[in-house]
Amino acid sequence: MRLYPGMGHLVNDDEILKIIAAGQSLQQACNKLVQAAKQNGGDDNITCLLLRIVEQPWYKGILNKLFPGEQQWQNSI
Repeated sequence: MRLYPGMGHLVNDDEILKIIAAGQSLQQACNKLVQAAKQNGGDDNITCLLLRIVEQPWYKGILNKLFPGEQQWQNSI
């Protein structure tokens, strides 16, 4: 019995990359990764979190300093 096997033990790296690359959204990719993990023996308590990191243009940092209170986090799902 393995405790907390993790996505990497249930779905190999190549399949993870394939699923993420084929996903039209982060939510869709997470759903497909969880589904693949369940099909490979995972239990029903599987969590997936994907983050998209986007570099902001240089002037956004200046504008955020000049006009504080603007939304800092962006939901990309």
